[in-house]
Amino acid sequence: MLRELSAVFMAVYVVLMVIMVSRIYEGQDAYEDYRDFLKSPFVIVFHLIALAFALLHSITWFQAVPRAIRIRRGEEFVPPQALIGTHILAWFGISVVIIGIFLI
Repeated sequence: MLRELSAVFMAVYVVLMVIMVSRIYEGQDAYEDYRDFLKSPFVIVFHLIALAFALLHSITWFQAVPRAIRIRRGEEFVPPQALIGTHILAWFGISVVIIGIFLI
């Protein structure tokens, strides 16, 4: 049930990002005002809660992978932990690449 609730927080987060893009389009003053809004304690707490729900959503998604993907290796199936671990490593690697792109 928490996983389904996480979708609500992700939707609100996406709306906040779309508003930010529209404020950028409106000009620097509108963007600066929106940045000030994002610095409010309420919005910061919301972002922390949204991050926690995003992590929960991602982890439960990866735990569902072995039920959706069954890979044979010879006569046996690849263990569920290997599938989950591979997906988490890929998630981590892609995140590092994206962070590297934005920090360069």
